[in-house]
Amino acid sequence: MEFFKRSFMELEGWKDTEKCLLQGLSPICAAGLSGVHKAQLIYTMFNGNPLLVITDSEAAAKKLCDDINTMAGNRELAMPFPSRELYFTDAEGVSREYEHKRLEALSLLLEGKCGILAASMEAMLEPVIPPDILKNSTVEIASGSVLNTEKLKKRLVESGYSRSDKVEGPSQFAVRGAIFDIFPVQSVLPVRIELWGD
Repeated sequence: MEFFKRSFMELEGWKDTEKCLLQGLSPICAAGLSGVHKAQLIYTMFNGNPLLVITDSEAAAKKLCDDINTMAGNRELAMPFPSRELYFTDAEGVSREYEHKRLEALSLLLEGKCGILAASMEAMLEPVIPPDILKNSTVEIASGSVLNTEKLKKRLVESGYSRSDKVEGPSQFAVRGAIFDIFPVQSVLPVRIELWGD
């Protein structure tokens, strides 16, 4: 997929963009490009450091991410960062899905699994959790590690997870004896932890 980068780097306008990148100048505004060429420019600009791309709408952000990820060989390099507007439910507030999608995007960015966030201006105007708080709220569990179940339960509740008898959706967890079921907000399926040691 390096073809997309190489072909864009041959264009005359790329030299000015590259100069801005090397000097650490931002923001960079790109105008007069079609959607797919904007995606190609952003994909070419990505050098391992996170990029934030502001689009005119939620639909444009999603399309841009789809195009970038296709150029990247169908890996999740770019991710939309949604605004509350898409997930509004009723007069009492928004659905939790909006919060989950934003937390998923920020978590993946923090872990280095996503390099480009695309957001509408509405999404940029809404507050986000600071990176240090998100990092401190993240729990990593590895096979073979020692786990204090009481601390884990407390940590999950403090991070906004709700305990239930059966895990049916994101940000829920259930405990049955030596089995923990947790549905992380950045996952499409829940995970099961079986504690068979002492």
